[in-house]
Amino acid sequence: MNQKMIRIVALVLALIMAGGVLIVAFSNLAGAVDATVLASSPATGTEGVPKAPVIIGIVAVLVIVACVIIPKAVKK
Repeated sequence: MNQKMIRIVALVLALIMAGGVLIVAFSNLAGAVDATVLASSPATGTEGVPKAPVIIGIVAVLVIVACVIIPKAVKK
């Protein structure tokens, strides 16, 4: 395989991975907003929305942006 094909496959896989992380982050945020779910769920010792999926989603987007912008900036 040539270098261009490898980059395309890597970019597609990174986008799929980032999309999955963002879907999990948004579903956690959306699930925490629903008051009926929070009222009926048992107490587990945690309060509020889990922050890890949101942070992972932000980091994944930043990594993708860095992988696209940094090579273009270095090339110029």
